[in-house]
Amino acid sequence: MTQSERKESAYYRVLNHALLHLIQPTDVEVLDIGCAAGYLGEAIKVKTGGLVSGVELISEAAEEAKARLDQVVCANIEADTLPFHDQQFDAVVFGDVLEHMLDPWRVVRKTATLLKPSGSIYASIPNVGHITIIEQLLKGTWTYAESGLLDKTHFRFFTKEEIRKLFEENGFSIESITQLMNTGEREDQLIKGLRSLATAFQIPVDDLQERATAYQYIVHARKKG
Repeated sequence: MTQSERKESAYYRVLNHALLHLIQPTDVEVLDIGCAAGYLGEAIKVKTGGLVSGVELISEAAEEAKARLDQVVCANIEADTLPFHDQQFDAVVFGDVLEHMLDPWRVVRKTATLLKPSGSIYASIPNVGHITIIEQLLKGTWTYAESGLLDKTHFRFFTKEEIRKLFEENGFSIESITQLMNTGEREDQLIKGLRSLATAFQIPVDDLQERATAYQYIVHARKKG
């Protein structure tokens, strides 16, 4: 197995504990969009004792997920018709997948039809406002990578405010947005310097520390009545 193949294999075997923590015992029927090899869905089944279906684009990962989930569909949610009915699910999970879509706004609207009244979306979305991205822009670079904030397979990029609009303008209200932080001493010093510069130019940056240290946002959005 090549290094690239090992990386890809590991990519589809991740269990997002931050999303798992959000799942409620009342979420007894869940749809995991981009379920990968099914590790998160399997953990959700253990937590709730309910049913978990998955949608996965990569056929090899979908086949592996079938051993863990109740139903797995190998499909492109943006292009294909899914074999689920309206208001079937208590919750839909998007674990680091909305940024890979051409039209995540349309997908969120589509998801609303699959959810029961007051059903939930749980999502993890990388933050393009992280200090490492700001530093790249200051240096005049925007370097794509095999993984991370500038994963070369990302089509869309979100800040906290754009995440809020993604859901609120497409049929959902925000219950919570929390952040997973990732910075070191050097990055913290850079944030401090940028705050001073922004203040001098009367740019509002009261929440810069939070915005620039958030590597990823964890979202709970609820379907509007």
